[in-house]
Amino acid sequence: MDLVIFFILTVIIGGIIIPFTPLNWKGFIALMAVAIISCISSYLSIKALQGENVEYYFPGSLVSGVIPLRLDALSAWFILIINFSFITGLMYGIQYMKTYINQKSNISIHFVSYLIVHAALISICVLQNGVAFLIAWEIMALGSFFFGNI
Repeated sequence: MDLVIFFILTVIIGGIIIPFTPLNWKGFIALMAVAIISCISSYLSIKALQGENVEYYFPGSLVSGVIPLRLDALSAWFILIINFSFITGLMYGIQYMKTYINQKSNISIHFVSYLIVHAALISICVLQNGVAFLIAWEIMALGSFFFGNI
């Protein structure tokens, strides 16, 4: 459970820190946050691929009920592919975004939404609750909108 809490805190702290850092550090901080998220989720994915049962439960509300997070082999495989794609995409994106050096607020939105989309896609793979899944899906959709429309 500590890894799941650390995953959530990494997304929140990265999303708060990126807008307030100097321009040349935004990409590095986003890369570190994505790397931490990828390490946590890849570790759990490898455990699931080895046949271990990876399950966590969050107490929900009256509307959602208990929110189980379950990681099976198929989810683990998708998470590993997502992590690889996001790490390599961010390494390319850091260089690509140097063209937009004069648009400081857009660069912040770009990196924060990249971090949010990554976390949401991983969450979509493990959520086993309909309400929580739809919320994660909408977070991913909004993050993708801001990520693609700078």
